[in-house]
Amino acid sequence: MNKRVLAGLTGLLAGGTICFFGFSWPGSQRAQRATFALEDYRAPAGDRPALRNPNGTSILPNGRLITPIGQTALVAPHPYGLCLRSDGDLLVASCSGTGPFTLEIFERPQTSLAIHHTVPVQDAFMGLAFSPDGDWLYAAGGDRGNILRYNLRTQQLASSWNLDGPTDGHEWRHSYAGDIALSPNGRYLYVVDQANFRLVVMDVATGKALHSVPTGRYPFGLALTPKGDRLWVVNVGMFAYSPIPEAANGHRGLPFPPFAFGSKAARDGVKIEGRFIPGLGNPNVPESFSVWGFDVSNPPTAHVVQKIKTGWLVGQMTPQGFPAVGGSAPSAVVTTENRIFVSNANNDMVQAFDVSNGKRLWSTLITLTPATARWRGVMPFGLALSPDENRLYVAETGINAVGILDAHTGRVLGHLPVAWWPAKLQISGDGKTLFVACSKGFGSGPNAGPNFHEGPEGTYVGNLLQGVIERISLPPDSELTAYTHRVLENNGLLPHTSPEATALPSLTQLRSHIKYVVMIVKENRTFDEVFGALPNVNGLQELARFGAPTRYGPYPDVIVMPNHLALARRFALSDNFYTDGDVSADGHRWLVGVYPNPWMATNYVQAYGGHSTFGLDEVGRRALFGSNASLAPEDYLEAGSIWDNLARHHVPFRNYGEGFEFAGVEEDAGEKPTGAIETVNIPMPAPLFANTCRTYPQFNLNIPDQYRVDQFLADWKANGFDDPARMPRFLYFHLPNDHGAEPRPKDGYPFHASYQADNDDALGRLIAFFSRTPYWKQMAIFVTEDDSQSGVDHVDAHRSICLVISPWVKPGYVSHQHTSIASILKTEEELLGLPPLNLYDALATDLRDCFGNTPNVRPYTPIPVDKRIFDPARAKDPKDPTTANEPPGPAMDDPEYIMRSLARQSHTRER
Repeated sequence: MNKRVLAGLTGLLAGGTICFFGFSWPGSQRAQRATFALEDYRAPAGDRPALRNPNGTSILPNGRLITPIGQTALVAPHPYGLCLRSDGDLLVASCSGTGPFTLEIFERPQTSLAIHHTVPVQDAFMGLAFSPDGDWLYAAGGDRGNILRYNLRTQQLASSWNLDGPTDGHEWRHSYAGDIALSPNGRYLYVVDQANFRLVVMDVATGKALHSVPTGRYPFGLALTPKGDRLWVVNVGMFAYSPIPEAANGHRGLPFPPFAFGSKAARDGVKIEGRFIPGLGNPNVPESFSVWGFDVSNPPTAHVVQKIKTGWLVGQMTPQGFPAVGGSAPSAVVTTENRIFVSNANNDMVQAFDVSNGKRLWSTLITLTPATARWRGVMPFGLALSPDENRLYVAETGINAVGILDAHTGRVLGHLPVAWWPAKLQISGDGKTLFVACSKGFGSGPNAGPNFHEGPEGTYVGNLLQGVIERISLPPDSELTAYTHRVLENNGLLPHTSPEATALPSLTQLRSHIKYVVMIVKENRTFDEVFGALPNVNGLQELARFGAPTRYGPYPDVIVMPNHLALARRFALSDNFYTDGDVSADGHRWLVGVYPNPWMATNYVQAYGGHSTFGLDEVGRRALFGSNASLAPEDYLEAGSIWDNLARHHVPFRNYGEGFEFAGVEEDAGEKPTGAIETVNIPMPAPLFANTCRTYPQFNLNIPDQYRVDQFLADWKANGFDDPARMPRFLYFHLPNDHGAEPRPKDGYPFHASYQADNDDALGRLIAFFSRTPYWKQMAIFVTEDDSQSGVDHVDAHRSICLVISPWVKPGYVSHQHTSIASILKTEEELLGLPPLNLYDALATDLRDCFGNTPNVRPYTPIPVDKRIFDPARAKDPKDPTTANEPPGPAMDDPEYIMRSLARQSHTRER
């Protein structure tokens, strides 16, 4: 172990251990490391497509497998709250988006999950608690800042309580009710308010807030000691953000983020356009990424008595050999009278602390095999402690498992396979039964075609991702080895070689051919609606509304996206490719190598359910991003993103349009040059800040994709990229207009499909340009979507577009290997000589099967756009003064707009 890694581990090892799971695999560790290389890790799906199978093995969009060992019950999407009544006779889950919002109640759950009824509610978010007599259920209302009350005897909702109003001399507004706990005597309810960074003490007799105590940044989870005299809150945030002040000339916001993360300007503030933009201070203050202890022995005077930092500090050297980019993201806490246990989602770390003095008792870095120990992605979230306080159960969100730890030492005893995205846990009073709330259940399945039967959920992917509650009879220790082996197999953690893999081009070969990599990202399309009519693919022609002759208005036999079809026929295409994300908010994070942590995942589903209203007044709402898709510091993982990976390894890159659609961004007509107005002082990742084109617009559907290509060409010329010494090795583009918006006939967009035609024409122009540069013979271009939520597909609602364009690909090749966005990232890293960022890209199947050994350097000639569908000459340049009077385009994602569009598609197919 090198000295830098050893230095980073010193603090951890002083109070704990790095633990493997205690499972033995064939061969020695040394032999395994010598035999298997990174490219030998492949998704266990092989060439099987995604499959939703509640009665057997499900295949997820990322190619991993789901084999839950317990009894399962379907509930509404995203159950992020779970609570078991003290007598064990009632179990409740809180389902908090995308829709519907519900409370799911199970009777006698220790026997079966069969007796179950659903309570529809307007709001729900994580927190749940039963009254001591068991007659009342309290549930956090999330964005509306209220507490729901459900009478279990009458099975009726009573009037809710609200956190807003005067408390301790302050008038609180726009509260956001998160996790909750009830005092043992039932007199006081404790609520974390994410919008106002506070703990609220409520009087149960009156429903009024008695007291408000400041917490750290983004209080996210809490736990009360059994006696009820000490309460612990985990703070998952990094910064307290500020509004960007208006300039003296009346200009609002900024067209680009004010500073780079980690810079002096970000720390201390900076003056721009004559106005001072406040800085953010130190990311490692006690308010960030911490657990705070509150003395609640007298609840009306509750106060903070302890502040404990958890996990790796930002900038601390990690076992991976570089400073941690993000913070620990403490996401859950459980407590006894003398110990607390905290899950640090970004570090794959669980820690135990002494209640009396805050001293760390142990730290466990959950790693699954020695060969994969350097990558994060287990993502521990929910916790449950056995009644005898000997075992700690951990929801391992990233590997769809529950980890079992020795609560005294932190040693990992084994793992149990569960459904997709386990979030919260509860354990029975006798310690024999574990309940697991799994946010995404068994996946979405198809949303069209012969195997899809539309139900009340409709066809929208966010509503199809039903959650699962799982009931597990805890197995004896003798069975843990077998279950752990299944977890490893399900996640592709056991590398293997196969005849197919050995026949692929070697990385040495590919790197000798390819030096330059281009990533082109588009918006929201499925495979079937573009490529479903192509021969030799697993497609459904009737769904190919953009890739087959279709009538638009008076025009018969229009092909909207001819360049996509031409590129697929000439180069390489996958018909078994899926987006890792469900929507744009998480999809764009996946695109840059960042898997959504619990803070991000729980907040975006609230937004897509019509909640998480943005506001500048409450400090905690300034980072609620809704559908906005760029990385805030709360998103930063331990290894960061692709931008950090490129910078660490000195690979020059240039970014066009990605990474500055932050919370509060305004994307109106007439915004220039970036298409955005930033209203909050959220920093940009430092490598991205330094390498982003400031004249290329980000997502703004008022701006033609044609204009984006024009701006890129101007930037190419201005930077002298014709000179190989100046040409970056990696280029990233966002071409968003295939997202679609309402027609604007006078601007050249007479149909919804006009936006797809604009996008297709821009893509054709880009490929034609690159194919005529001196770099073409050494170039690979990947074209994909951020998500597939706006279309339908007969295989899976996550199946989407992946084109591999290069002189070195097999001409007209169709890949049937199960791949995802993580596969593109892995392939790009392999070509550029970069290590993986985390377990997702490390374990994905790469796209080497698309490449051959004989180049075809003939340039690509684009197919002209059908001007009846889209007229580039009429599309407004955003610098045109008349665009200021245009109505704003839709946000990155508006679920209501998307569902209306899906309904129109369904109606058209039925006709």
